Amino acid sequence: MSRGPELDGQTVVVIGGSSGIGLETARRARSEGANVVLAARNPERLERAARELGAPSSTAFDATDFERLDRFLDELPTPIDHIMVSSGGQQLVGG
Repeated sequence: MSRGPELDGQTVVVIGGSSGIGLETARRARSEGANVVLAARNPERLERAARELGAPSSTAFDATDFERLDRFLDELPTPIDHIMVSSGGQQLVGG
């Protein structure tokens, strides 16, 4: 019995998705059929990652800038099924 992609048609937002754990999470989500939206601080790495994954949307900003983070989330064009945060350290988690 074969299974279909687990995230087929879902939207996965990965903040810190241009390298490391975030990028690997985005790759896995994409391989499972997700539409991946990336955010990261480094525009060059983000552009490479978005191109590799065929991400429909990517935005470069510092995730510890909470006003910018709120604006990013408000501007997302579709409902979000999952969010993965792999950047920001204690400031992002603890506010």
